Amino acid sequence: MFVTAGCAGESPPTPTDPQLAEGQGIYQRHCATCHGVTGGGGSAPALAGRMTERFPDPADQLALVRNGVPGTGMRAFDDVLTPDELDAVVAYTRDAL
Repeated sequence: MFVTAGCAGESPPTPTDPQLAEGQGIYQRHCATCHGVTGGGGSAPALAGRMTERFPDPADQLALVRNGVPGTGMRAFDDVLTPDELDAVVAYTRDAL
């Protein structure tokens, strides 16, 4: 379930689930610049609607976010985000984008 906030074209509605809401905030601060505010892509690939297909096992997606992908511009976030924050942003990109 989502609570709408802001005008159309801004950020997506805020999820009511606390973990997803936390993940959205982390996504907006650390990921949206490259992957787009709504996950539609930009200088980095689109994420919206693609994460569960690309990463059937959430642990694989978590490893990518934690460790980054050398040579692609996808930095590692293990030194920036706590384990709970990493879980939250992965959950958000899988379940809410």
